Amino acid sequence: MCLWVATAVLHSIIIYFLSSKILSNPNAGEILSIDGVITDSLFLGGTITNFMCVMTVNLKFALHTLYWTKLTASFMFLTIVFWFFFVGIYSLMIGISFDFFGCAISMTTAAFWLSMLLVPFTAVMIDICVLYLYRFYFPAEEHLLRELEHKATNKRILLPTPQNGLRR
Repeated sequence: MCLWVATAVLHSIIIYFLSSKILSNPNAGEILSIDGVITDSLFLGGTITNFMCVMTVNLKFALHTLYWTKLTASFMFLTIVFWFFFVGIYSLMIGISFDFFGCAISMTTAAFWLSMLLVPFTAVMIDICVLYLYRFYFPAEEHLLRELEHKATNKRILLPTPQNGLRR
């Protein structure tokens, strides 16, 4: 539990600093769109940072999922699609939120697509390193049993059972 909290704090630090570094230019707080227009909006940067959180959570979920099903994969995909749909529709509703109006323009910036690729994968690299260390150098009993089960189902080794005559 403590490890999950520590990695969550590190994820949030990485997401915040990398996305703010990618989104910043000499005029702090402004985002350059694809057509060269500089937009000054706190909500634009917040929307992009929010998407980096959604992507990081989905990647961490994918990394820790043991058994993939169609339902698991579809919900991961639908989470991202729903985010795009929500931001696209909600940013057009000027009567509901004047501050959020036009935030869908963030999807046309190069900074958005760069940060979409770079930030979540950088944040999840912490989990990959921690999983590598724990699985290969400090394996739990369940990891060892899962590896033995995997090897037994692939017929690479024979487990000692009374049927095959192998003794412990």
